[in-house]
Amino acid sequence: MTEQTAAEILRKPFKAEEIGKLPRVTCPKCSDRNCQEHQKRKCPECGAYVSERHIHIDYVGHADVTSRLLQADASWNWEPAAADEHGLPVFDTDAKGSPVGLWIRLTVGGVTRLGYGSVPSGQPDAVKVLIGDSLRNAAMRFGVALDLWAKGDRADPAAENATASAGQAARGRQQSRQPESNGQVTRPAASAPAAPSGEPDKDAQPYADEGHQAVTCAAIKDIHVRAREAHKLAAMVVNPATGGTGGLGAYLNYRRSMLEKAEKALAALEAEGTRLGLSREDLDDAVLRRAGVSVEAASAEDIEKVTETLAALPTPEPVPA
Repeated sequence: MTEQTAAEILRKPFKAEEIGKLPRVTCPKCSDRNCQEHQKRKCPECGAYVSERHIHIDYVGHADVTSRLLQADASWNWEPAAADEHGLPVFDTDAKGSPVGLWIRLTVGGVTRLGYGSVPSGQPDAVKVLIGDSLRNAAMRFGVALDLWAKGDRADPAAENATASAGQAARGRQQSRQPESNGQVTRPAASAPAAPSGEPDKDAQPYADEGHQAVTCAAIKDIHVRAREAHKLAAMVVNPATGGTGGLGAYLNYRRSMLEKAEKALAALEAEGTRLGLSREDLDDAVLRRAGVSVEAASAEDIEKVTETLAALPTPEPVPA
């Protein structure tokens, strides 16, 4: 199949029954769930239980986009733009560490392009929804459903990814409802950060290196603030641990989530140590024997395993006065 033929397939218009209605809330207060003016109601057009202050945008779901990609190139593939040491995607996260954004690279017909998926905080099955949303966004770069994206952008150019709470979207004129990824369908935020691309930024790399050495969440937060003020969060950097490349913001978010997990694990370990009457030196020694490194350098998983071992021990009897 020639590249021209593949491009024609990707740009081919979708059938009416393949096009759904995405409800997009247009009231900022409704999007933040603190609006006292508008009520949530079941929309007769799209079937979603959503704020009455919303518009509808045509969209094509994950399954139909995947089908179109397969038609153009049976060997199409995607990969995260940034991965951790286990090869898993690195997500942009919110203040609570929940996934809210994902950069990917989509390859079709030997051509690779970036895409970004986003979801609101608290999105159920966020990882699954983010993958579907980023695929739709990246496929749009190849022309898939581009006419629908352009139409939606013109209808609501300032929207920031507001979604319906129920998330069902009507498909076709029969309005048969097709839940998308556990009920919510999202489109990438208009204010999505710039995609990491090109060579690593030598001015941004020190922030990543400093983040790699950080041992507290407070330190990561400080680095993040300084990197943001320097406008470097979207810059490409080398992962100090793996040698791979990705966005600085995504890397710092990953480090923060790892440190948060380690801090929680350490708190649980110290609680067990207190119950058993162990000193900090005793706990350090237990982690050193288990992981071969100090508590500060140990992973959350190593600390949790030591905690599990201590939790199985009985509480010592009090010493008689």
